[in-house]
Amino acid sequence: MLDLLAFDLDGTLADTELLKADSYAWAAHQLRPDVEQDAVRAAYTDCIGLSRQEIATSLLHRFDLEAAARQRDGSVPPWKSYVGLRLERYRETLADGDLVRAHARTRATALVRESHRYARAVALVTTSGARNAGLVLGALGLADAFDTVVTADDVSATKPDPEGYLLALSRLGADARQSMAVEDSAAGVRGAVAAGLAVVAVPDRHTRPGVEALVRAGLIDAGDVATADTLGAAVARRAEFVATA
Repeated sequence: MLDLLAFDLDGTLADTELLKADSYAWAAHQLRPDVEQDAVRAAYTDCIGLSRQEIATSLLHRFDLEAAARQRDGSVPPWKSYVGLRLERYRETLADGDLVRAHARTRATALVRESHRYARAVALVTTSGARNAGLVLGALGLADAFDTVVTADDVSATKPDPEGYLLALSRLGADARQSMAVEDSAAGVRGAVAAGLAVVAVPDRHTRPGVEALVRAGLIDAGDVATADTLGAAVARRAEFVATA
């Protein structure tokens, strides 16, 4: 049995990255009505797994939104003005439980519910803030599924920094050498590996190129990349290997 099995949230348990992309696109259009929302959605895919500041800064530069963001709220840096506007939209979206559930990755959420078969402790480690993570977990029926939840509010640096995973290990007294993470993005994989955890990656079409680049670089093995259909088997296989290593 593993000491700890940790899950990412956005993109792993639910396709909330699509909802995040919509919120960044909507906010960009509010700042500059000439900006095409589809273009912002497409650009967001390059930022999946990064922090709010990194995402907002990238999109601000790419779509020349800084002046409009300063005009909206000059009391904060442009990226914070943009994120504040975007969060208004995103939280309205997350309040629609039916919509969140429609974006659930059902194989992954089912795995969470049975994860104590594989591990002594189960954690969520996410780059989302506590409020947003709570809304998603509540909609998915997973509010009480984890022994600990680590959000962006708990750390000074989010993925690919390992701080979130290290905090989960510390809280639960878990040994990284006997622990594993389930991630969808390259940033998440890098964070888990840097914390000393084995990883099973379950990317979608947007995050697959980044994950495959990590395979080519030797950071993870090709056998540790799963699809939704093979995720359970991949976790069971990797858990047996890690626990007996």
